[in-house]
Amino acid sequence: MRTVTCLSLLFCLALLCAAAQSEPAADPAPEPAAAVQPAAPPVDSRPLSLEQDPLLDIPRPQARLAYSLVIDNRRGGVIRIVDPPATFIFNRPGVDLGTVIQPLRSTRSEIPAASLPSPANVVCYSGTDAIHVKAWNEGVYDSSAVFSILPADNEAYLDEAAAAAWDSLPGHALLTDIPAGQSIFGGAWPLIVGNPVNVYRGQQILDLSPLYPDIEIGDRIVVGVYVPADWPDELRIANTEDGAVEFLLAGQELQLARCTVPQQAARRGSLAGPYPAAGIAHCDSTAFAIGVPGGDGREYLGVNAQGHGREAGMQLLSSTELALAWQAPLFMGYLYPFNPLDPPAKLPLPVIRLRFGSGSSWVPLGSVTEQQALATVTALRLDWLPAGTEEEAKVITETPAQLEIGPAK
Repeated sequence: MRTVTCLSLLFCLALLCAAAQSEPAADPAPEPAAAVQPAAPPVDSRPLSLEQDPLLDIPRPQARLAYSLVIDNRRGGVIRIVDPPATFIFNRPGVDLGTVIQPLRSTRSEIPAASLPSPANVVCYSGTDAIHVKAWNEGVYDSSAVFSILPADNEAYLDEAAAAAWDSLPGHALLTDIPAGQSIFGGAWPLIVGNPVNVYRGQQILDLSPLYPDIEIGDRIVVGVYVPADWPDELRIANTEDGAVEFLLAGQELQLARCTVPQQAARRGSLAGPYPAAGIAHCDSTAFAIGVPGGDGREYLGVNAQGHGREAGMQLLSSTELALAWQAPLFMGYLYPFNPLDPPAKLPLPVIRLRFGSGSSWVPLGSVTEQQALATVTALRLDWLPAGTEEEAKVITETPAQLEIGPAK
């Protein structure tokens, strides 16, 4: 026994000696290692892949949960807003917004929203007319699918062919009894592009894929409306060729992109329903559209990532040459559909202001009554006003202003 113990001790000593010889001796008092500096983002103009960080160029504000949307996917199922935290979410009371008229039973790959660049299981389109959730991607967007949540009067937002085929496509979208432009559709409880979405079957979260694309009656859909802990100061877009796109957050100014194609005047939009005057009609991971006052409520100003967007508008190119689609703050995380006359209940009210010609003043879009003036817009600015403040109330009730309009630059 004593011989075995001695041999074991000798073997351990041999291992320690070998390790000491193979490793350099440690300094007696090493200096603390310097913090690793983040490398500059690589120049990359390829379409967004899932490995690309969507917040690469933006300070990373800590997100907080503002509220959760819970939908019971059955005929007559309750559509409810629940306050944080996101625990026991199915058993807690909240604000009941409406009910399900037609439940969802499958994902869809044949609609344009399926091609929007975004990861799976997030809101990829939020508008007054619809909400689209990316269900899955196969490869780098070689094949994708979404499921949709629609307002009660969705037929008004479909073209004639789609409206005629609607009754033959049961289960391809969740139809609610909530009117378009209200509640989750750009009203008091909007959803934000990039919000995470889970589909629960019992207590299990579904992993949708091309092999398992279906959603069943009785599943529950939960959207976590996460927002920045600190909202930005403002976002400015110069509506001129090579104009700067600047973002102000916590006193820091960042140049995000530049405008390659300005929008010369308000254009008529493709939505069948009205655009909210001085509000945002829809946001997706490539574009957003702003409704302008006057006319028949169908005109808009658009902002698109270059090469994207279903409607014409300003074309923006990232200043870092990374793909601009699905990038904060323009196309995920910060903007959402809203109507100044029905402001968000728990989110800031985005206020849109314009600069005209060579004028120096910023004019709230809601006070613009001269349609022809929109042809001379040289800059657009968004501010996020905290809900319920005097400043928000002033903007909502703003009276038409005398515009300071100089010659176009």
